[in-house]
Amino acid sequence: MSASLGAFPLVAANMYYLNRHSIASDGSAHSGYRAWFNLVLEDSPLQTTWGVPYHTQDFDMHGSDSNGFGGRGGDYVQIFRNTFLGTNRPNYELRGNPCNYSDFAMNVSLQDGSDAISYKVSEIPGTTTTGYPFNVGPGQFGFSNPADHLGVGDFDGDTRQDVFLATGTAWYYAPQGAAEWRFLSAKTDPIQNLIFGDFDGDGRTDVVGMNGNRLMVSWGGASDWEYLNSVNASITDLAGGKFGSHAPGDRRDDIFWADGKQWYVSSDGTGPFTAVNVSSFRVKDLRFGDFDGVGTTDVLGIVSGKWMVSYGAATVWFPMPLFATAAIGTFDGNKGADVLNWSDLHLYIVSGGSLDGPATWTEYSRQDLR
Repeated sequence: MSASLGAFPLVAANMYYLNRHSIASDGSAHSGYRAWFNLVLEDSPLQTTWGVPYHTQDFDMHGSDSNGFGGRGGDYVQIFRNTFLGTNRPNYELRGNPCNYSDFAMNVSLQDGSDAISYKVSEIPGTTTTGYPFNVGPGQFGFSNPADHLGVGDFDGDTRQDVFLATGTAWYYAPQGAAEWRFLSAKTDPIQNLIFGDFDGDGRTDVVGMNGNRLMVSWGGASDWEYLNSVNASITDLAGGKFGSHAPGDRRDDIFWADGKQWYVSSDGTGPFTAVNVSSFRVKDLRFGDFDGVGTTDVLGIVSGKWMVSYGAATVWFPMPLFATAAIGTFDGNKGADVLNWSDLHLYIVSGGSLDGPATWTEYSRQDLR
């Protein structure tokens, strides 16, 4: 997309792969753009000019002078709450003096500010960037890669699990972990402050966060926050799953709470928290999934150096052969839990819910969704 004379487009909620200044403007006095909530992946094409290889900036504003450098730099640019995962080129390049303003605000970049923002105006003799109306807000640079921590849920209601990404500027999901990232919500809450479950039984995963002791839910991860329940706990001690007794056909999930002494369950996430087991294990030490295929969530933990399972969070520990895992869900549409591993930036699963024998990873998709 390149804005020209008289054009002021809003470019929002897109994913860019192999990006080569996909959002730009030619520097016309009456042109500009707003770029909001876009996710720019790290890969970009390698270009060569006069024998010199380089990677082109993600977004830019051209100048009106010779070869696009110097002179006017359009009317305005507003680059707001985008996520830039590339570290081998500038996120934004300004090549001219904007007539109005140029804002780079509340974005997430993995680079330092000096590498993320490029001023090319000084390449034209007699010009300077001093005094330009260019606002670069604080706190946007040097982030760790948000794709290092992913969630799992069915956000499109097709009965298969998707991969969830919270970048700090917005939430995205990749259907079945094998399609492009799709915009879900303009929320900034990080994944470590969230839990997942289908608390209204509509077949889509909901997202729960906390405000003080109030549990707040975003239905399908897309709605505004609404009140769900209250509990004097940290969000890191909570998890979603089907732990309680439900009527046939009831697809609503529950909220699990481990306080270091006991395990509690809130039916549908709205009922009172009721003790279901005695254990010192906290949520950070546990994994969850339906490993016996009966429709309830089981709890996995390492006891005396061995993986053990408490069925439905209510039984004593039973032995189960397993292995370290990143996330657990149902990716193949079959009954029972699968295990997802984001290894070497490729996606692998063990399918079918049967873990009776040795674990064997099967590659599910080589598409780079970082």
